[in-house]
This record gives sequence, structure tokens and C-alpha cells, in this order.
Amino acid sequence: MSNPKSQQKLPSRFSPDGDEPLILRVKTTTTFQKIFNAVSAQKGAALGSFRLQYDGQNLIANETTPADLNLENEEVLDYCIEQLGG
Repeated sequence: MSNPKSQQKLPSRFSPDGDEPLILRVKTTTTFQKIFNAVSAQKGAALGSFRLQYDGQNLIANETTPADLNLENEEVLDYCIEQLGG
């Protein structure tokens, strides 16, 4: 039987450089690969042209889930555009 908490949808906020936050409702079992794809589609940015950070740590678009990082309701992830050069 599935744990009801694992099926809970978390509203996650992505704060891109002072813009209005992008709010996505994701399950705690949703992979960060899917979250990166959703942010890419919403912002019109290519994968690899931005980073998502939580608590100053870069998140990796892989099979890790919000549950793996103990993220809770309305956690804010930072959206950072990759910069080239010095």
C-alpha cells in the first residue's frame, strides 16, 4: 500500500532573479529530472542553461526526489541562469 504522504503534492516555488516565483505542485516522488523539464518548459529555457539550488547546493536533474532531500511544503528553490566567462 502506498504511503499517503509520498503522494502529497508539494507547492514548490522557484524564484528566478527577483521575478514572480514560478509555483509548481509536485509529488514528493517526482524526480528532479521531471521538475527540471517542467521549469525548462515554463521558462522557455534550454536544459543545461539554468541551475536549481536548494540551501545553496546545486540540484542535479536525475532520479532524486523531493522526499530524498526532505523537502516540505512551499520550499523555495533558487533558479540560476548559467553564466559564461569571468
